[in-house]
Amino acid sequence: MVMSIASTFIALYYGSWISQNLIRQINGGELLVGTGSDERTLSTLLFNYIEWNYNTEKEPQYKQYCVWLKQNLIKQYPCIMTVYLNGESDKNYDHIMPVIGIDYQINNVYDGNDVLYFHNLFQNQIINRRLATEMGTRQSCKVGPYEGGCIPRDVTYGLAITGIIDKDHSTLPIKLYVNSWDEPNISLGAKPKILKGKIIVSNLISNQNYVLLRYNTYKTVPASGKESQFLNSKYDYRYDFLANGSTWTFNDPNVALINDYASEQSLKLLSENSHWNADGTFRTAPSLFTQAYYIHVWDEFSMKAVVYSCCEDKTEEGYRHLFTSLVTYANTKNITLNPSSVLIDFEQGAINAIN
Repeated sequence: MVMSIASTFIALYYGSWISQNLIRQINGGELLVGTGSDERTLSTLLFNYIEWNYNTEKEPQYKQYCVWLKQNLIKQYPCIMTVYLNGESDKNYDHIMPVIGIDYQINNVYDGNDVLYFHNLFQNQIINRRLATEMGTRQSCKVGPYEGGCIPRDVTYGLAITGIIDKDHSTLPIKLYVNSWDEPNISLGAKPKILKGKIIVSNLISNQNYVLLRYNTYKTVPASGKESQFLNSKYDYRYDFLANGSTWTFNDPNVALINDYASEQSLKLLSENSHWNADGTFRTAPSLFTQAYYIHVWDEFSMKAVVYSCCEDKTEEGYRHLFTSLVTYANTKNITLNPSSVLIDFEQGAINAIN
């Protein structure tokens, strides 16, 4: 789970919001550094990375590992490192954390006075430690999670995330900022909350036109191609702008709060029906939502509700987001949703979205 949080954190650095649950779904469970699954998951999510080669480095690896971290951080590549924690027992490491910066004097040698900056993922603050205080063994580490644990002395594990996969260099750097540092655990009964995104695009040239594309799934993002391939791809939102400096800040207005619930079996039943029936309830709805919205289809016995949705509003944009997210998720299961007709009451926003 911690690797999922660290990956979510670093994805923001490259303009991506990736939920912890999605990362675990791709990986098929817990995500760990140094097992091979971490590299496969990062590649699936279209990130380039450099792995610390713990198999070939001589032991003890600590000092050379710190030099490797430093050289990647100097290039402004956020890193993922592993540490021991006081009181734990795993022989390899106990905790995974994102590393975001370093204070240093010389860039290519180990210096115990260098200061590493990282997040412990337990609290909303940046931790800093001198490298001379970071090293430890399984037995000697007496540092807890809030202080950042101990980087292993002998065998170390790590990744440097160098950017998104863009083989033809058609994109520009983007950072995504959200208004909360953690996610509510809805599975344990926590209430959902709206996360709002702010985008900062850099390396712009003044008085030139640019296009910002938003994708609601990594599956439709091109990994190569010129600008035309991106513009012809299956993005969800497009924003055109004229640069008036080297950076541009954008507050994403599309923060529709929608939860869809449908089993894979229900989606298959939905796919097999060319006619859908849909309607919502406005007088009763879960907290934070305006309506509960349902999609029904016939099977050989009766009409059944196969999709349950909680919607923030009843605007055209909200309905469009609902149906788009439903179709996008079905595509990840190789299920095609393409009804020939949808029966609804007279609600212009829903009609426009469906059309």
